[in-house]
Amino acid sequence: MRLGEHSGALTQARSSLVPAGFDGYYHCVTRCVRRAWLCGFDPLSGKNFDHRRDWIEHRLADLAEIFAVSIWSYAVMSNHVHAVIEIRAEAARDWPVETVSRKVKSLGQLRRICAQLRSHRNSQRRTGSKPQRCKAR
Repeated sequence: MRLGEHSGALTQARSSLVPAGFDGYYHCVTRCVRRAWLCGFDPLSGKNFDHRRDWIEHRLADLAEIFAVSIWSYAVMSNHVHAVIEIRAEAARDWPVETVSRKVKSLGQLRRICAQLRSHRNSQRRTGSKPQRCKAR
């Protein structure tokens, strides 16, 4: 299969869609499943999830700094996210080993921060306290 062609399947492995080392622009979409609510007011549960919008925006910015991508546009919707990204593989080829190591380490720190946020949210759920907006980046 050549770049730009598709098999007609609804899902495909990223490796078949985005060849390694290939620069390009991509419209990426990810959505919630099982009627879950991502942002805004969920009429089924009666809960407001607006605080998540900031988290998602900050996460996109952080990941763009770590990987060789540019975020051209994004939209955080009630149950899905759109992002138009540019893959800059050529830029990554010039990164020295120290830069790659620093970026991988920062990705691990982001994962740790996300785990702490999840833990904090779970404790808020148990105590019934109101969720706070993420202020630190």
